[in-house]
Formats: sequence, C-alpha cells, structure tokens
Amino acid sequence: MKEKGTINHAMQTKELLQRFGLEENEIAKIISVYKFEKIQKGDIFIHERKSTKKVGILFGGILYAYSTNKNGEKNISRFFYLPDNVIVVNLESFIHDIKSEETIECFEDAYMVTIEKTELYKLYEEIPQLNSIGRLLAEDSYIKALRKIKLLQTKNAKDRILVLREQSPELFKKLPSSYIASYLGMHRNTYNKAFSSI
Repeated sequence: MKEKGTINHAMQTKELLQRFGLEENEIAKIISVYKFEKIQKGDIFIHERKSTKKVGILFGGILYAYSTNKNGEKNISRFFYLPDNVIVVNLESFIHDIKSEETIECFEDAYMVTIEKTELYKLYEEIPQLNSIGRLLAEDSYIKALRKIKLLQTKNAKDRILVLREQSPELFKKLPSSYIASYLGMHRNTYNKAFSSI
C-alpha cells in the first residue's frame, strides 16, 4: 500500500514540476531527495514554538495553521488544501530558523511529499530555476495573506462568509463552522447568525 502510494505521488510530483518547465534530469534529482509522508488526522506537521526544517507539497487531505491564545483557544490563520494552497510550511520559521508562531495540524488524513531545508538549498544551487519557482510560490503566499487581511478589515460578517464561500466552497463542505468562524475572525455565534441570513 505504501509502495503504491509512493509511486502515485512520485508521478503527481513529476507532473507538478513539469508545469514549471523543469527538465527530466532536474525532476529526477528533486524526486530522489524528497520523502513521501502520510499524516493522520490530528497529527502535527509543525509545532508552535519550535523551528521547522522542512516544507511539504500536499496531494490530498486538509491541514490548518493556528496559534493558541492564553485561554488555550485556537485562532486559525490558514487552511492547506487542493488545489489552492498546497505548499505546507511556516515560511518565516523555515527561512529564518526561528520558532514557529503557529502549529500546523492535520484535519483529515493527508498525503504529501516533504523536503528538508538543507536538501532544498542544495537543489537551489544545482537547479537555478528552482529559485524562481520558490520566489513565485512565496509571492503567491504573500498575496493570499494580504487578501485575507483586506477581507477581515473591510467586510462585515456576512460578506466575509460570502467571499470565502465563493473562493473556496470545498472548505464549507468539509470543515466545521467553528473552524471557518475562527479563520474569519469571528465568534461562532456571530458566524451562525450571519450564515443563517445568507
């Protein structure tokens, strides 16, 4: 079973890398250093207050990022899911070797390939085009973060729900309302009241 999954994800990884115009030998080199992982529901991919040394490319499942307040409540900042947000990493911790300010936890069984930072940086030297790909992915992540800030600052509760539902309808099918409310920066009761009026 694991062997079959590894083969399938190797093929999916190859297809993904081909979209960026990488050569066959470059793709083979990348595939030779990554690791296939199945992460079960409830497992932690990145721990809050610990540094992270790896990045994941998601091929199935959902993960979510959150920080914990002094009351132990989770404040959800991001979801990782196909096809919109497949690069699973706390970029600040990964790049600067500092403790992560968030936990990334598996909401449902997830499948991904991961690569260690040292291996990735070696590949950057050997495959210069990877630097451009990394920059594009980082820019995409930054733009999504800005969009969320704008959403939270300029929209009322009902409009926040409508915008997110238009952008990511699959989240509403799979996630409990409390998770979506937290992501949208509102109390669950406020969310339920606004959602019922849609």
